[in-house]
Amino acid sequence: MRSEKEDQTREHPPRISLVAALARNRVIGRGGELPWRRDNIVITRSAGYKAPGCHIVITLGEALAVAAGSAEAFVIGGGEIYALALPVAHRLYLTELDANFEGDAFFPEFDRGAWWELSRETRIADGPGGFRYHFVIYERLDSLSPPG
Repeated sequence: MRSEKEDQTREHPPRISLVAALARNRVIGRGGELPWRRDNIVITRSAGYKAPGCHIVITLGEALAVAAGSAEAFVIGGGEIYALALPVAHRLYLTELDANFEGDAFFPEFDRGAWWELSRETRIADGPGGFRYHFVIYERLDSLSPPG
């Protein structure tokens, strides 16, 4: 006997979405690597952690040293890493959901008065109980000052 969820999945399969970076000629890789420069730096406390093609470091300071010379370095959580990086961040790319969820990891609180909203794009989630969500880019106000 099939469950109601299985019946819904067969009647209304989920939307399948792809996320990719591709060159003008649609190239996405060469020899199992990205053909353009894209360094991945993993901060971990796990001794012996391995991630092929990634720089493994223990601290945010080490990660920033590895990223030195890059035009922009992206920090991709979790909560503790966001809390460490927020005081030195120049820009935030956030997806803000107009809904509450149960959880045990959180983005740190930040003073929105110290940030300028560069852009906001609003969408509504598909499905029953759809909620609004926003793609927002914030720039730290003191990083907008011209070099003195």
